[in-house]
Amino acid sequence: MATTTQNKQDVLAELGITKRELPKSWWQAIGILKGKRIDGLAYQKKIRGEWEKRLRKQVELARKSS
Repeated sequence: MATTTQNKQDVLAELGITKRELPKSWWQAIGILKGKRIDGLAYQKKIRGEWEKRLRKQVELARKSS
């Protein structure tokens, strides 16, 4: 456990961030995501798709109200 904590501190030190600067929610997310292999590109593609879908709906609603 100390190794994991030390790794986090090393990364934060390298980025020039103190633990106090990070929101509590970020520290909780670290615990949730620990040990999970997340494909960043697949996640990004999914999120972009959701935003594009939302944008199309918003444009459609704006056209109907005009």
